[in-house]
Amino acid sequence: MTERIIGFLTPMLDGAYFGQILKSIRETAKEQNVKLLVIGTNAENYQTPYGIDFVDGWIVLMDAVDQRYIDKLKKRNKPVIGINTMLQCDNYVHVDNEDAIETMLEHLIKHHYTNFAYIGDYVFFDAKKRYYAFQHYLNQKGLLKEPYFFDSITNSPSYIVDQILHSDIHYDALICVNDFVAYNIIRELKKRDVRVPEQIAVVGFDNSYATRFTQPMLTTVNLPVNVIGKEATLLTLNEMEGKKSSPAMITTQIVLRHSCGCEYNEFSMEDKDPSDTFDYLTNLVSRNFNLGNIMQSYLYKDLIEMKWLLHTPYRKGFILLNEENHFNWKMYYFNVEQIGKEEFDWIANIEKKQFPTKEQLLNKEIFQDENTMVIIPIILDEIEIGTLGFVGVDDETSMITPLNTTYQLGNFFASALKRARMDQDLKAYSHKLELISTIIYDGIWELDLTTDKVTSTGGIHKILGYTNTDAEISFYKLVHLIHKDDIGIFYQSYRNGLETGDVFDIECRMRHVEGHYLWMFITGQPESNLFGEMTKVIGSIMDISEKKTQENQIQELIYKDSLTQIHNRLYFNEQLNKLLKVIKEEQKKLALIMFDLDQFKSINDTFGHTKGDEILLEVAVRVSDLCVNHEVFCRLGGDEFVIIMPDINTIDDVITFSEQIRKVIEMPFFEHFFISTSIGISLYPNDAICEESLTIHADKAMYQSKKNGGNQISVYS
Repeated sequence: MTERIIGFLTPMLDGAYFGQILKSIRETAKEQNVKLLVIGTNAENYQTPYGIDFVDGWIVLMDAVDQRYIDKLKKRNKPVIGINTMLQCDNYVHVDNEDAIETMLEHLIKHHYTNFAYIGDYVFFDAKKRYYAFQHYLNQKGLLKEPYFFDSITNSPSYIVDQILHSDIHYDALICVNDFVAYNIIRELKKRDVRVPEQIAVVGFDNSYATRFTQPMLTTVNLPVNVIGKEATLLTLNEMEGKKSSPAMITTQIVLRHSCGCEYNEFSMEDKDPSDTFDYLTNLVSRNFNLGNIMQSYLYKDLIEMKWLLHTPYRKGFILLNEENHFNWKMYYFNVEQIGKEEFDWIANIEKKQFPTKEQLLNKEIFQDENTMVIIPIILDEIEIGTLGFVGVDDETSMITPLNTTYQLGNFFASALKRARMDQDLKAYSHKLELISTIIYDGIWELDLTTDKVTSTGGIHKILGYTNTDAEISFYKLVHLIHKDDIGIFYQSYRNGLETGDVFDIECRMRHVEGHYLWMFITGQPESNLFGEMTKVIGSIMDISEKKTQENQIQELIYKDSLTQIHNRLYFNEQLNKLLKVIKEEQKKLALIMFDLDQFKSINDTFGHTKGDEILLEVAVRVSDLCVNHEVFCRLGGDEFVIIMPDINTIDDVITFSEQIRKVIEMPFFEHFFISTSIGISLYPNDAICEESLTIHADKAMYQSKKNGGNQISVYS
């Protein structure tokens, strides 16, 4: 019998929902002796057609791809089974969302709850079913009261809770589209001292792992995701064999816990040990820390050999990379545990759509007892530059809520690859630049130690803008062409060379005849006469200004925020560390001012990220104009900014400066946008003596401003 292959398209690979569905599809496929090609799309409007020519049937989860992609699959007469999707597929796996919502509402009504609100969305298939079931049931019962819908995509949990608590309706039960939304709503209610369920009941949907450990434990609907994956696989196999059947309906069951007022035995034998999750997260943090250190390496060969995967659950697979242009893709098979493999070779130059091949997927030597390949795109600057194809699946990722831990490997690799390529490009450019300088611009100079006269042949005078007749110059005059900030290190290197007789070299700036400065690389070596007396120094000079410009540009890329062009988080961390050392030695004071923009997410969600980016740019300009006294202004990410104020006198100075920030941000943006800011302040040494604690305390103070309603300044206490 020809071995069959199922393709699974999923927007995520990890977590209680996505991870468990993937795990059950994999296990069911293995039971049925079927190969599984998992494609993590992780991108909007994903269109890369991996496996499209040989996969026998497809499962698509939610919005992993768009309808154009589905149509491509259908043109090849391959069945497509949809899970929780509004895409037009050949068959579906459905969940009895309507019955679940009705059962939950009936239970809440028995608790004598009468005023209901729905918090969620109706974008995805299941979400839409749940929302309309809520609306239909309460309308039939005469209990539907406006407003009853609060959009969790457009609005933040904090905003929704404020709307609910300040409404004319005294809501006493909140039905959330999923457990994640429910967690956040409960947290915001707690912040406002609203007791659950005594004052208001909150229920979720999915019965994710953490529901048993929230306070209070969350009443929810158990969604058997393992059954969803199994039914989808079996339905796909039936369709592949030409057997038509009705869509599979998955039965749910409500789980009653404390958040609706019911009792629940939280120490059920079925519950997992919470320490397992803690251990998993600890290992994950350690793994990512180790990967981060390893991938700071600039060694391109070490990166491509994939030995860094020893810190992950994956050991073998394939890598596809675009090395030079969009038409030249190289593929390589790796096995990081293969004994004695010291070199690697690219095994194929292929077109992107040819990866992976059917032969690879069915290779028993590579796969052995495994039946699954996981495809992860490598995205760099929003462009897909390659693909990782791992043999096997890390089942542990299904223990907890989604963290995108598998996709992180692609992100790690992309970042490290960018660094390695930049380093290679810089080295190649520097080598070429030095070669050209040697041929065209180098000057050979000689210093007579008895007369202090410097004579030269070649380009030393030409480089500095002098005529060839000025072939002799005093050492004193030549040194005074060196930038004042570089004279000290020049003399130190020069004198060390005279004392040891060794070659010395120095990079310094020298003044051109027109007044500007050029970067020079100067080398020299003392020479002695027959009597052992040091009589002269011979050396060369090279114009390295262009090289320095390139290095400075790369340094700016490292330390500048790409959107606002102010300094970034990396620069902030390094400068805070340096400034604290100086402040400590001089026994002075320092302040951190951290601020973000109130309700900024709603602007992004309502008007788009382009408008949000324009506002961030304007904020950077306005606040930069205030930083005229050695303040260090940085963007930490998103809408969060920080300012280091070194050598402050009193807290009043800091508050006055913070008030200026608050006022310039309060000014209108583009004539009709108004926004405010929440500001937090921490002081050294009053609040903390290390950079980490100082930053945490400023963040807590900022959070206090936001908690108090925003548009405020709070000092950590």
